[in-house]
Amino acid sequence: MRRKKEKHITGNEFGTALRPVVKLRMAKQGLFFGPGTAELLENIDALGSIQEACAKMDLSYSKGSRIIKNTEKELGFALLERWSGGASGGGARLTSEGRRFLDAYKALSVKVQQSAEALFAMCFALTEGADKSSAEGYGGQE
Repeated sequence: MRRKKEKHITGNEFGTALRPVVKLRMAKQGLFFGPGTAELLENIDALGSIQEACAKMDLSYSKGSRIIKNTEKELGFALLERWSGGASGGGARLTSEGRRFLDAYKALSVKVQQSAEALFAMCFALTEGADKSSAEGYGGQE
């Protein structure tokens, strides 16, 4: 039986706008941290308020609080330092552990995206002289 000749796919066939987008999520028993939670924490830290951060993201305060509580429970440490009321009102900011975790997540997200782009370039031969065989073992079909 004759085998059909495989057509070589190049990046140009898909257009230069084609690119991978990777959204990193963290899990233990189930998913508990991802880009949305990271954005919520960044907004809380920048605005100094859980309520304002939730409003900025069009998220109810109760849902935002639930997300934070669930994440803190999964991680086993507090992400936020909170204080309530008084003349100047309440507020919140990242704890030092929360800052380290968020920074590590963001750094990992960047590296995962960069790796995905490099593997994409190899698999789709988007770069001059790219060796598709070097991408084998990364889930590519042979």
